[in-house]
Amino acid sequence: MAIEITQVIRRMEQGFTQPYICGCSDGAKYVVKGSNTTGNQLAIELICAFLSKNFGLPLPDFALIRVPQEIIDSGAFPGLDIEWCFGSKLIDSLTEMLFTQIKKIDKQVMLDLYIFDYWISNPDRSLTKHGGNPNAFYDISKSSLIIFDHNLAFDEQFSVGTHKELHLASTVWNCEQTRIDDKPMYSERFAIIMDNWQHIIEQVPSEWFENENAKSSFMANIKVRLLSYTNNQFWEGIK
Repeated sequence: MAIEITQVIRRMEQGFTQPYICGCSDGAKYVVKGSNTTGNQLAIELICAFLSKNFGLPLPDFALIRVPQEIIDSGAFPGLDIEWCFGSKLIDSLTEMLFTQIKKIDKQVMLDLYIFDYWISNPDRSLTKHGGNPNAFYDISKSSLIIFDHNLAFDEQFSVGTHKELHLASTVWNCEQTRIDDKPMYSERFAIIMDNWQHIIEQVPSEWFENENAKSSFMANIKVRLLSYTNNQFWEGIK
């Protein structure tokens, strides 16, 4: 059964897309993104949520959120004027990640996050001692992080040099001296995820595209990007 919005609580002021916090039919609250971003970015957000979950990274539970017709017709909520939106379950009592907290996070999680964002060409997770935009929360009670916001992934202008210099986990990755096992270990994990690719793209609403051909073309291009891990150039770039 589809999860539907039952209450629009408020619009968030932070973030470029200014999503809504909504109460939904499953009894939970979600941060909901709709037409306040593009259909392509909604698709990327959903795809990357599946990819990161299957990769074992910590992120909020997510779902496709249906907007009731009466909310659409009201015109009162710009961005909630399409049937299907992307929603991340709201987690209370979290604070944005600080540079000083990086060393408190499990090292393997940070290494995984570094190569995952490299894999999906995500330029939007930066943090140094001078600041940044980590798109990650820190859970003080568990000394762990929660990641979010992947709508800018698969960036055509993605810079490996910038990733190495500014990524949230770059200090962890760069201080690791033993990199010999990276390729076989991560290649296997990527391959397992890609075995599930068809299921992932079937979850993406066609409404987010002009037509089925546009969706098929978009998904094919994303798949090519993701399969780059099978090329030596991918691994040379991450050294």
